[in-house]
Amino acid sequence: MQFDIVCHCHLRWDFVWQRPQQLMTRMARCHRVFFLEDAAPLPEGEDTPRLAISHPQDRLVVVRPLLRRHTGDAEHDAEVDRENAKAFVPMVRAALEAHHFHTIVHWFYTPMAYWLANEIPYIGIVYDCMDELALFKNPPPGIVEREQELLDCANVVFTGGRSLYLGKVERHANVHMFASGVEVDHFGEACLPETLVPDDIASINRPRFTYTGVIDERLDLELIGAVARERPDWSFVMIGPVVKIEESALPHAPNIHYLGQKPYAKLPQYLKGSDVAIMPFALNDATRFISPTKTLEYMAARRPVVSTPIADVVAYYNRIVWVASGGASAFVSACEAALHPDAARLDEGVAVARGQTWDSIVDRMNALLEETLSQQCVIRDSVSEHDPNTKEWRE
Repeated sequence: MQFDIVCHCHLRWDFVWQRPQQLMTRMARCHRVFFLEDAAPLPEGEDTPRLAISHPQDRLVVVRPLLRRHTGDAEHDAEVDRENAKAFVPMVRAALEAHHFHTIVHWFYTPMAYWLANEIPYIGIVYDCMDELALFKNPPPGIVEREQELLDCANVVFTGGRSLYLGKVERHANVHMFASGVEVDHFGEACLPETLVPDDIASINRPRFTYTGVIDERLDLELIGAVARERPDWSFVMIGPVVKIEESALPHAPNIHYLGQKPYAKLPQYLKGSDVAIMPFALNDATRFISPTKTLEYMAARRPVVSTPIADVVAYYNRIVWVASGGASAFVSACEAALHPDAARLDEGVAVARGQTWDSIVDRMNALLEETLSQQCVIRDSVSEHDPNTKEWRE
């Protein structure tokens, strides 16, 4: 079935490589994809709204709306909002037309963009719920209401894990769980003798306990600090951008090393230089529904993994991951055990990862989406035959 995808995403395409990028790069093999990011402020000195457009691969267009900045003056900013709103939809429509996007399926990651479905004609709506965004720090006002509107109109709902599935299955008739996947061969580079370990991690004393990903309110910063104090002879390597928390809130010690964000292509190199991969997540509202993608990435790299008791990790991977319940001492004990893993446990992790690839997920998602759209089309066509007032399916 031929259609184009307009993907509405709150994450930047060039941010940490996550579920939206993994799925859309593969969806672009059979559908053209218009990846529409949340708006960003215009560069200093510019005052005319415009779109920043890039083409990272064939059949995939990344679009970032750049809008007029706020100044802090309430009256002026209200006028700025009106001007931005006036320019936004025509710009997006013009870009869609210029790239010949016509038969559109809206694919939402952020419920806050749902209003655009009323501005851009479509044949279907997908809600791929990868996080419970309403529980994150500083959620947008009205996100709970917008999500309900999206659920009411979506043709199909995908969820990024078991906990999210259980939270949505009673709220929609067509919900399917797709826990995040992994590029096994990519992360398997951590096991190859020719893979080089980067200097910035190679220079850190061993043993090295490494976290890769966004550093935000989902991490248990107190736990990281306490474990580092308890074992000053161990090195803790934090790889990723700091988001939504102040740098001053981060734990600091001689054996905690913040290396910043690294390209997705180089993550296997950093994991090769790691003795244990860690997921020191806090147990709070922001982590109640998460299903960490990095679990499979760590396992595909054949690293022993230590995690706090995140529900989806316990449900799926407790025979592979060392799960630490009970604070810093329990986490230290789990790390000590993970430093001496048995080969069978690591092999099982690689095997589990091989069964959950992004390619297989996209194939199954695409089949479900095409089936859902075909059924909807039959229903609409049947109604149209008996009701001359019914709007055309492709309107």
